[in-house]
Amino acid sequence: LQRSGAGTQCTLEVMTGRLAFRSCQIPGVGQTTSASQAGRQVPHTAERDADRTRLQFREALVLKEGDVLQMEIQA
Repeated sequence: LQRSGAGTQCTLEVMTGRLAFRSCQIPGVGQTTSASQAGRQVPHTAERDADRTRLQFREALVLKEGDVLQMEIQA
């Protein structure tokens, strides 16, 4: 997790096994959000909850060992 005046960046990396999920909540709020995996954008919607943002993915994501999901909230 990295925070700056421009927003928040969060990297989720699966070290072993697999991880299935449909949403992810990260600290920070902003005007726009993005999520990408292996260089492609991951469709999602975003909802603000106090000082956090919840990214709701259109389809359940299943990350396997070595997969990385990059999420960003831009101020």
